[in-house]
Amino acid sequence: MLINDIKQIEIFHEFSKSLSFAETGRRVGLTPSAISHSIKSLESQLRCSLVDRNQKPPVITAKGKRFIANTRSVLVGLKYALDDVVTIQGLALPDNLVHIGLERALANSMLVDLIAQFQAGNSKKKFEIHTDQTSVLLEKLKAGKIDLVAGLTPPPISLKGVTHQATFYKEEFKLVTAVDHPSIKSNEFSWKEEKSIISLCFDQYDSHLIKSYFYQLQSDIEVHHHVNSVSAFVELVSKGMGVGISSTLMLNDALKHNKVACQELPGEGLERRWSLYSMSKRPTEQFCELFQSMLISSCD
Repeated sequence: MLINDIKQIEIFHEFSKSLSFAETGRRVGLTPSAISHSIKSLESQLRCSLVDRNQKPPVITAKGKRFIANTRSVLVGLKYALDDVVTIQGLALPDNLVHIGLERALANSMLVDLIAQFQAGNSKKKFEIHTDQTSVLLEKLKAGKIDLVAGLTPPPISLKGVTHQATFYKEEFKLVTAVDHPSIKSNEFSWKEEKSIISLCFDQYDSHLIKSYFYQLQSDIEVHHHVNSVSAFVELVSKGMGVGISSTLMLNDALKHNKVACQELPGEGLERRWSLYSMSKRPTEQFCELFQSMLISSCD
């Protein structure tokens, strides 16, 4: 692909954020007409419409949205490769080795495999993955044994000494049921009618979140089964042994194969945030974009 083509893709991504030719032009330093011409040129090369200009304001077409999703990781990877020398200097690490600590729950979401795939195309950078609880990883970060930590927010320990953090993902917990659960057709669900509730918990943090959820409902309902295995959770729920509570990030494969079904949690809902932690002068923004891209790709 030519560099001009890559620039056109970047412009289209930027346009999708504001849906304004003028605003996009101000952000990238071009005129509105130049932005429009760039997108038209990209549409011509792809032989499809990316923007519906008949709408006011313009809207991204279905093919345009798909193109954005498929090229997001490409742009992040390209930026990472072009900035590789600067990144290495910023990390000041020997042999281009980056130690990344992943919270166990996050590692279970296939992020380890995605990092391995990214590394295969970027041989200059080597990653060594460490999986553990966020608290343990942050202690290793402070001790200089790990360079970056992808963990829970808020962290379970003090961040004294850790000078940078950036949230790269927010995941919602969902009500998980068997695919033939009555509530799916009726769109009505009541916790009080359920005899067994199952939660997918990887540590005390998850358990605390779920307890706080029922507390905000002012409910005395208790979770009967806490499991830390995705396969065990899916098996129990799919067989109608109870309804479950889990983040969808952990259930991507099961959802894609229609093994279980998801609904919004009754009430105000529940979310869990993931952040990237590092010490001073680490290029966390670049890694944050990389992690976002990987998670989005794993959810597509």
